[in-house]
Amino acid sequence: MQVKRFTPHTEVEQDLEIQASAERLNLMIESINEKVLPNDLIVIINQSIDELNSLRVEKSKYLKKINHIKKWIINKLEKELKIVPINYYRNQWMALGMAVFGLPFGVMFGVVFKNMAFIGIGIPFGISIGIAMGTGMDTKAKEEGRQLNIEVK
Repeated sequence: MQVKRFTPHTEVEQDLEIQASAERLNLMIESINEKVLPNDLIVIINQSIDELNSLRVEKSKYLKKINHIKKWIINKLEKELKIVPINYYRNQWMALGMAVFGLPFGVMFGVVFKNMAFIGIGIPFGISIGIAMGTGMDTKAKEEGRQLNIEVK
């Protein structure tokens, strides 16, 4: 069983933004179809694609719905099968590193130097640590064959 392709309805398919977004979604679907997925997950994803295919709304709502479906599919794959797109963990851990490591380092520098202006110095350290951890997790996912052949932006 395969995940269905997304086909925008004729009223909006001429729009360049919608064409680009639809192409990215279909590339993601092609990448998903290369993996072996449980049939119940494919049925759920196909239902959301069918809902999107039958949707008739204005352009901005249509684009939001396309992006929502993309994010929903990625989250579903990550939670149930640990299948992720390229650089998924790097992007997640960059923000986490900044918050979890960077801000405490910055506060530490501020306290040590008795000047809270140094709080910003910790943020690049945290981002670097987060990127390193995320890249390591992405490498592990690729080695285990859990990575899609697409980077989602």
